[in-house]
Amino acid sequence: MDRKHWLIVLQKTGAGNSIEILSEGKLVLSTDTYSNVYDCRIKTDGSSWSVAADTGGNSRARQMRIVDGSAYGPFDYAGNFGYTADGKSLTFDFRKDSVSWLRLNDKEVGPYDSANVVKLPDGSYFGAVAQTKTNMYDVFIGNKKYGPFTYVNNMIDYVSADGKDWLTRVYRNGASFLLQNGKETPYNRIFVS
Repeated sequence: MDRKHWLIVLQKTGAGNSIEILSEGKLVLSTDTYSNVYDCRIKTDGSSWSVAADTGGNSRARQMRIVDGSAYGPFDYAGNFGYTADGKSLTFDFRKDSVSWLRLNDKEVGPYDSANVVKLPDGSYFGAVAQTKTNMYDVFIGNKKYGPFTYVNNMIDYVSADGKDWLTRVYRNGASFLLQNGKETPYNRIFVS
């Protein structure tokens, strides 16, 4: 809660396990479909909300993500939720049928062996890194995909306060590169502080 906008989840136990979600004081969802609701998010301008929910039961695919009343899933796992810095879309990584995926810019990207959304300290989406079945890595920053790389050292070596300037160290075929604002520059040694 940013003290300007808020989201409340009321979960009543007992018959039906009723759940009500209020955003800005308005009822936006009333359901008894889910056994648990958690990880509540709201856009900084208050225009959109999101929660994670469990469907219950013994199924491996039991996690859902609900965004403004629309449900995504079910997933084996879903996490690292955050809105893009411009607040236009929700991002997260998830596993479905034991395969990793990313939800970026309202699209599912994958499949991958592993995939992780990387967030800035304020919780907004910065990028993502995903490992392919051939042990290569794709890097996503904003709406762009970079790679493949044989290794990604640290997804966020530097990001400016406005998120427009960034750099990270990547490797390909034994060579080291500085990936800065989308441009690859080879290097022998570099220290970032």
